[in-house]
Amino acid sequence: MHTLPLRRPPHGYPARKPEQTAPASLNIIDISFQEESSKSEQAGKNVLAAWQIQRLNTYIDECMATRIRTMDLAAALELSVSHFSRIFKQSFGVSPRIYILQRRIATACSSMLLSDLHLTDIAYMHGFCDQSHFTRVFNSVHGVSPQEWRRLNKRSQSATDYRGALALNAIAA
Repeated sequence: MHTLPLRRPPHGYPARKPEQTAPASLNIIDISFQEESSKSEQAGKNVLAAWQIQRLNTYIDECMATRIRTMDLAAALELSVSHFSRIFKQSFGVSPRIYILQRRIATACSSMLLSDLHLTDIAYMHGFCDQSHFTRVFNSVHGVSPQEWRRLNKRSQSATDYRGALALNAIAA
């Protein structure tokens, strides 16, 4: 299973390339967790079912701007907190807290690419208490500040859009 680390890469390693941290990471997270869940179910382990994962993701997305506690997630699935925590970790390989942070960062990346909102607004929209907290967590995941990530990805997105437009014009001609 692949997860986004929540710490800075060791010294000497380059920061992740923008292509590696695209907003598609949400889909990658969902797919990898569903694959891991399927493998675990086949192995006979006690894990979350696909419908439970979908319900959790919907709940997290709807409550992104608010505080999300493990007890809230457990209640959404009508499970005890201890049982939920255990099967969540078995299903996803990370704690609910880390998963929520990963999901918040992934959706924030999407918001940064698709809008020109100020980073403070994006931080609040995705459940961070302020821009400083957002920047610290983001930097620990991606190795660059949100502003730098946005600048690099907007530039690469513009170049990709430009190349795509050239290709379409060549086909039309």
